[in-house]
Amino acid sequence: MNIITCIRQKVIMKYIIIQKIMCVPIRARHAEYSILFSSDDDNSKPSEYLINVSLNAINKARTVSLDDICEKMKTGPYWPNVWPGEHYKLLAGFIAAILEEYFFTKT
Repeated sequence: MNIITCIRQKVIMKYIIIQKIMCVPIRARHAEYSILFSSDDDNSKPSEYLINVSLNAINKARTVSLDDICEKMKTGPYWPNVWPGEHYKLLAGFIAAILEEYFFTKT
């Protein structure tokens, strides 16, 4: 059995298990299950720096343009411009926030 066949079988088994054991409550083009854990008993907490960078990144993500990436895409949907459903603008916001901090606040 080659690696492609092995991977294909594992993916098929994953979806069979999800469909048979974990009832999917709605119909959607794509769905994934997730696991949530409590955070009140977690020893790690976000630092003030992380919170500030995150807030700055979110603010930048609201206005960042990814049109140059969409122009290179042959057909839609143009996921970089879907907001807030996709992560591309948030990632671009983090890059802009971190670069801004690095280049403009270093002494």
